[in-house]
Amino acid sequence: MELDDKAKSASEKLTDAVNAAANESDSVVEAVSRLREMGYEPRLTFQVELAPIEPANGPAEPAAEKVEDFTEEDRKALRRMLIRVR
Repeated sequence: MELDDKAKSASEKLTDAVNAAANESDSVVEAVSRLREMGYEPRLTFQVELAPIEPANGPAEPAAEKVEDFTEEDRKALRRMLIRVR
């Protein structure tokens, strides 16, 4: 699905807001620091998937396919940082 400029801008603002929230969260900063002390450099990836809202009479387009799944190791690291993954 091709995004218009407004959707792209809104998506970028969402990404910036999540990054800012993570950087300002004491628990996230502490968890990242612990991992660094253990000799790991955490790399967090935030992915935004946009899909049109379905009208009452059915979907407008097929649902977007998931590009990438988290590995079990990714999920464990995120759980340690108190980040939930669906």
